[in-house]
Amino acid sequence: MPLIRLLGAPSIELDDEEVVSLRGKKVWALLAYLLLTERPAGRSHVAELLFEDADDPLRALRWALNELRRALPGTIGGDPLELELEPRCIVDAVVVDSGSWEEALALPSLGGELLEGAAPVAGAAFEAWLLGERRRMQAASQAILREGTVAFLGTGRHEEAISVAVRLVARDPLSEDNQELLIRAYAAAGDRASAVRQLEACRAVFQRELGIEPGESIGAALTPGPVSTIERPLGGVQAARAQLEAGNAAISAGAFEAGLDCLKRATLEAHSAGNLELLQESLLATGSALVHAGRLRQSEGGAALHEVIDLAARTERIDLEARACYELGWSEFLAASYGRAIVWLERARDGAGEDAALKAIATLILGKVRMETGRYAASLELIEEAIATTPPDESAGLGFALTCLGRTYLMQRDLEPAREVLERAVKVTEDGGALSLLPLPEAFLSEVLLVQGERDRAMELAEHAYALALQIGDATKATLAQRSLGIALDAMGRTDEAIDHLVEARRRLVLTPDHTASMAFALDALCAIAVRERHPEAARWVDDLGSLGGRTGMKEMICRSYLYRARLGSDEALATAASLAVHIDNPYLHRQIEDERSRTGAPASVGAWSSGASNVSRRTSSP
Repeated sequence: MPLIRLLGAPSIELDDEEVVSLRGKKVWALLAYLLLTERPAGRSHVAELLFEDADDPLRALRWALNELRRALPGTIGGDPLELELEPRCIVDAVVVDSGSWEEALALPSLGGELLEGAAPVAGAAFEAWLLGERRRMQAASQAILREGTVAFLGTGRHEEAISVAVRLVARDPLSEDNQELLIRAYAAAGDRASAVRQLEACRAVFQRELGIEPGESIGAALTPGPVSTIERPLGGVQAARAQLEAGNAAISAGAFEAGLDCLKRATLEAHSAGNLELLQESLLATGSALVHAGRLRQSEGGAALHEVIDLAARTERIDLEARACYELGWSEFLAASYGRAIVWLERARDGAGEDAALKAIATLILGKVRMETGRYAASLELIEEAIATTPPDESAGLGFALTCLGRTYLMQRDLEPAREVLERAVKVTEDGGALSLLPLPEAFLSEVLLVQGERDRAMELAEHAYALALQIGDATKATLAQRSLGIALDAMGRTDEAIDHLVEARRRLVLTPDHTASMAFALDALCAIAVRERHPEAARWVDDLGSLGGRTGMKEMICRSYLYRARLGSDEALATAASLAVHIDNPYLHRQIEDERSRTGAPASVGAWSSGASNVSRRTSSP
């Protein structure tokens, strides 16, 4: 089976184990670019990106394409360029990004650096693209190791969980999530001595390198999973059903820990009674509650959800499996692990069957993934589908979907439809009594009104959204509402207050990890104001934005970081921003780049944004 390795030292292996060589690092770079970009690129853009130093860049590109045709099992051509591999062909980087965790864990090259030892000398634009992709692939490899550990824990394969978690900690020993998983794996295997030793080693490395103690979740990982925390069963199937109902009711009423304890008891009772369907239901409720309790509880919740999926093979409850897949997708979405999120969300949508609400929410979050990764047309299509298919009695779901649609319009500065949709979202949310959602449509509507010149009403909405979000105690909503408040304060001439609010909004999700993209949006707003004001921290914040965008795959944030660098005086940054924007279909971003060109008198780039279809057909990733 043909295998293209882009991680580590790159190579192409054909069916007969023949290793095919490529002549030149730029040919490898071209192959990686064509395989890893989601939208076909025009020949002129690719020639400028990789061969700008050649006497005839297009001729150099043609030579490189011929070299790829000679070596690859597939076809390549057209303008924009299309690469279509044979269906049997495996690309390691694509498997890591969007294949199953089992396939990715089996790759010897998992964790290797993209194009290790084969990065060409090229212009700043390609170097920026490669840096972003290297960060993204490293993060994707981490996500695979984390997902594999959680899955092994959930299915009782403790030794395998320990083995993978050791690799995870070796890659990043300063990650609390990684350390927690390894300690949890030792504890689940019954090896408390190793778990305690790992806890002490974790504390030592945190004190030595960071000067702080690790969080409470590290110590809590010494306690094994939900079943063994309960001393003994109480009464069989009926007791399990009662505990399940009580747990769900308590969590809905806001008594999370009491509700979680009931769900754990329900899990034990169902397990003791041998009722696999009820066990599956209890594990699903437990896992769902934990992944919605914030990122610090998601590994524990993920283990329960993987057990739900494992049980589906025996119970044939595909509906419960689909809901578990959705919750895993939601968890990965919050972490901005977009490739993993897409895998689980698409699986949930495909398995939803007659569950219209599940299909609608999975479709909606897929739409949010597309928006956060810079694919606006695809985002609008998915969000509109979700709105059309949301059941009429799901007022909270409809309000959330409308909010996402309005925000996507806002990001493109399509103001009239944004206002119309967000005003409807506010009304639907208020009429349906879903006040916990209200800060989001209010915050985004305030930004629309601000651009339209209604500053007083915009400020009023932003202040209300922020106050309500704080009252609710939701870190993500508070961050986004405070972002809108900071933007409004800046518009009112209160720039110092605006910067203070935006710094705090960003810090909130650093200290309480939840929705990574919300932190990125707050940081983006902070950069815009700080760069304009020549704040002494502006350059550092811009670097942080580019780094965050790189490791998450938020391409627009990488592009914006270069736009801000251009505004700070970097000569090459504007051309780099324009090159990176080729694959982002946000008209507002392109207008900003053109405005900066006009302001500075910079020449136009040869490459131009292409509205071509996704290149998914050429990214064959699994057998």
